[in-house]
Amino acid sequence: MAKQDLQLVLLPGRGPAPGGAEYYLEAYRLWKLVWKATLLELDGSDELYSDHFTRQDYVLCLFHGARCVALTCFRRADLGYATHQEDSWFKPWPKEMLDQIGRELRQGLVVSWVTIDPDYRRTQANAYTKDLEISPRLAEALNFFMRDCEVDIAFGVTRNNRSVNKFCAYAGSQALQTNASYYEACPMA
Repeated sequence: MAKQDLQLVLLPGRGPAPGGAEYYLEAYRLWKLVWKATLLELDGSDELYSDHFTRQDYVLCLFHGARCVALTCFRRADLGYATHQEDSWFKPWPKEMLDQIGRELRQGLVVSWVTIDPDYRRTQANAYTKDLEISPRLAEALNFFMRDCEVDIAFGVTRNNRSVNKFCAYAGSQALQTNASYYEACPMA
């Protein structure tokens, strides 16, 4: 298997585009599989609502054949507006930081739900992970997507114990704040 066996697919988060239901439902399947297990690990509950997926503007996916093997979600945010600054997603961020960003870099994307199929992770010693290198490919796609969106800034929170911080650094991101606990401030369930 080679890197060219991967297909990049951009989906709307709110629902499938005409003719795109198979891709959309497969992306949702992967998201739900991974995040139910993650929430169970973090807080002992696997309760996960579909609106966390459907409220996204975009879902950027990597497919290997008919299987979605990685995705990340995006939604637009303009921190020049209090309605966006006061979104629950920004709860752990200092208000002063949000105010400053809102004055200088208004058009942004909230990047969330970085998801990689457990069978395709680097921790798995199999041909998929060795030859396809899913994490770097998703990081590169993320970088190109954000450039094409013509935004001033992208926001994300990383799970450092899963090396998502390294994934984001590879994609070109820089930390605005470190050692903050997003999950404790905004539990999902």
